[in-house]
Amino acid sequence: MKMNQLKLKKMNKIHIALIMLVMVLIVSCAPQQTAPEAADKPVTEAPAAEPVVEEAGADISDAADIDKELDSSELDDVDDILSEIENI
Repeated sequence: MKMNQLKLKKMNKIHIALIMLVMVLIVSCAPQQTAPEAADKPVTEAPAAEPVVEEAGADISDAADIDKELDSSELDDVDDILSEIENI
């Protein structure tokens, strides 16, 4: 008789676990609320950039000064300074 009671308790635990699993699956598969579509919202324009940002962008995109920016004449002065430091 005790053997049957142990089997019943084990079967009850298995049934409870299966019922819980089924409930989790049902809840997770339930249709979820959707957000309103973007077409319903009015389109707003992006705010204008600050003047400082505009100036920096103009400096960056100015391609006329590329040769001046890449000039290596200043490096000669650095070499002289480094050689003087080595001699000290």
